[in-house]
Amino acid sequence: MAQLYDVILTGYPADRKISVIKALREITGMGLAEAKAMSESLPRTVVDQRDSEHALAIQLKLQEAGGQVSLIDNGETIEALDQQRDVAFERLFEIVLEPGYPPHQKILLIKLIREYSGLGLADAKHYSESLPRTVARELDYYRVTEIKKKFEQAGATVTVRLSSGEIVDPPVKIDYEEPYEVILEPGYDPAFKIGLIKVIRELTFLGLAEAKHFVESLPKTVKEGISYPRAKELREQLENAHGRVTIRQMGASRPVTPAEPAQPKPKQTVYRVILSGVPAEWYYAAINVVRELTGLSLVESGDLVDKCPKAVYEGPDQTRAQQTLERLTKARLEAYTETETR
Repeated sequence: MAQLYDVILTGYPADRKISVIKALREITGMGLAEAKAMSESLPRTVVDQRDSEHALAIQLKLQEAGGQVSLIDNGETIEALDQQRDVAFERLFEIVLEPGYPPHQKILLIKLIREYSGLGLADAKHYSESLPRTVARELDYYRVTEIKKKFEQAGATVTVRLSSGEIVDPPVKIDYEEPYEVILEPGYDPAFKIGLIKVIRELTFLGLAEAKHFVESLPKTVKEGISYPRAKELREQLENAHGRVTIRQMGASRPVTPAEPAQPKPKQTVYRVILSGVPAEWYYAAINVVRELTGLSLVESGDLVDKCPKAVYEGPDQTRAQQTLERLTKARLEAYTETETR
């Protein structure tokens, strides 16, 4: 018979209270008031009678939130389950949504894809129509079980695999005390180049020309000497901009989270909105409109207007392209839309 354990929350630093309450809610399904009450009356049993791998995964989640945790077996504290702890702590998983979901569940599945991938509505809809697709990454054992259940309750078929795409032997050890680097890999979809350049500028403080050169000469290190949690945050930002990312411990010969091998992508329509002409009396208004639509600086927006015809928007979102065109023409600027299938 499998050994079963209770997970006990014994304490946490005052500045991590909110993180601990959030973790308690995710693990137990409690409301905010109940989780807060539990956090204020320690020690408390968070879950009981769980198998060792599940108990260790919950322990990890609470520890990452700042909690101090013990495992209890038959009333006795477990000090170490080293081999099983390695399995639960070191393996990260991802969820692949497979073809064949019920058509009447499409809206719910798009909602789940958006929730767990961070994609916008148009991109999530595109994902749902071009399966199989990876819809959630870098999940611990507890989290991957929870998300898998939600997709299956919506009638979807999902595959769970290691984040590397294969079993790593020996497993890659994540040392939270060591510095890491975030590397942007080649192979991103050119349709999302402008958005990726924008994110690179935000993360590196490069100018427009330098960021463009950066994206065009991959692989490149985006940040180095940072903690693993921070590296995961940067990876999420870059992947939301459709970049391919590797996190690697500095000095290590292999990545902690290898970039997913490039997969053949279905052809898609890319919409390009071109600002073709600006009447002299509307020059300054045009610069303001371009800033509003693109997020460029004043100087960069002026440069774009001066070099017409230039693309103000380029991407797969037809609705956004139409809204961009309408905004330009409403401002009495000359513009048109062109499409390309890639």
